[in-house]
Amino acid sequence: MAELGKEQQQIDAKSIRQKRSWGWVWIFLVLLGLLALGALIFYFDVQHQGQQKGLTEKVTAELTQKNQQMMELTQQISGYQTQIAAIQSQLANVQQASSGKDSHFDQALDDFSKLYTEKLDVTRNELKTSIDQVQRLLGKTRSDWMIADAEYLLSVANQRLLLMGDVATAKQAMEAADARLRESEDTAVFKVREQLVKEIAELSKVSVLDVVGLYAKITALQQAANKLTFILPYVGKQDKSPEPAQAKVSDETEGGLIDKALVSMKDIVSIKHSAVPVAGIISKEEAQFSLQQIKVRLDMVKMSLLQQNEVLYLASISDVKQWLNENFTQNAAGNDFLKQLNELAGIKIRSQLPTISDSLNMLKAITKMRVETDKVLPKVQPEIKTPVAGPTPTNKPEPVKSVPDAPPVVVAPTTVPPVPVIVAPATVPAKP
Repeated sequence: MAELGKEQQQIDAKSIRQKRSWGWVWIFLVLLGLLALGALIFYFDVQHQGQQKGLTEKVTAELTQKNQQMMELTQQISGYQTQIAAIQSQLANVQQASSGKDSHFDQALDDFSKLYTEKLDVTRNELKTSIDQVQRLLGKTRSDWMIADAEYLLSVANQRLLLMGDVATAKQAMEAADARLRESEDTAVFKVREQLVKEIAELSKVSVLDVVGLYAKITALQQAANKLTFILPYVGKQDKSPEPAQAKVSDETEGGLIDKALVSMKDIVSIKHSAVPVAGIISKEEAQFSLQQIKVRLDMVKMSLLQQNEVLYLASISDVKQWLNENFTQNAAGNDFLKQLNELAGIKIRSQLPTISDSLNMLKAITKMRVETDKVLPKVQPEIKTPVAGPTPTNKPEPVKSVPDAPPVVVAPTTVPPVPVIVAPATVPAKP
């Protein structure tokens, strides 16, 4: 039993030693695995850092190359700008020289261009106005044409009445205008027609002057002036009084000779009784002048009658009366002449005419309102292209000298905006 126990203890101690030895083995293996894992991690980290460093160096190199290219481009642009500045300086010199030579020609050309432009603007404005008028006329309806015709007739009526006092023509024109407004069938002219009817009624109350009859009466007075007798005697006057029949006188007796001598003296000397003192004898030309003066004054009466100028009419009649009293005898013919002059002076050639412009003003207001409405409405106007003037002829400039050691210029602006430079970060973040 004791030996069995010892053997059992030995077996247990051996198994314990074996277990301990395997534990150290496992610990060693674990440590070895950890070391291998750490070495592997270190290897991958070093490799990743190397790749990252290479990528960073590559990006930095590319950015450096781009920056160098941008600097080269900037230098080229600076060269271009220098060349352009030199070209502009040469062009300025050439232009200054040519402007000094061609100043007179340029001034004349500018004057002609301004004159042509002004004429073109005036023509364009007139054409535009004409086009607007044509478009406005084409857009009118039959009612608009009737209203325009009525407005014209009312204008004629006002002119005939105010300027010439022609009541009959004015009334006919107003009646024709009322007919046009009736045919237009436009409700907007109802008030105008009411006013027009009132004005026609007022115009019908005016008495119409018989201008033709008065004119004929004045003409008859001019013819009757030849029968007037002058106050003063004049040479060459024909005696229209009937001569008594002379008895046949025998030339053989002494009494017959005396009678014959008296008859001969009567042809030379005439005896006339007058209450007015005689200042002297007038000549035949003076008598004709006095007679023509009264006829001329009657012509003034005619003219004032046709002009419907009542002030001038009365003044002319008064002038005829004064000339009649100063130069002609108040016999039967003179009294009849003066009576007819007084009758003419009592006639009013220009009565109080009514105002007929209210209907015309109302119709013009309607037309104006419609025209303003047409202007407010949008209309498509044809585009009128302005002719482009050609280049101004100038003398041929001198050739521009090229700047040495400079690349050829195709198109380059006078000023170049700054070129943005992209700077990459120093480090690139690691990829996940």
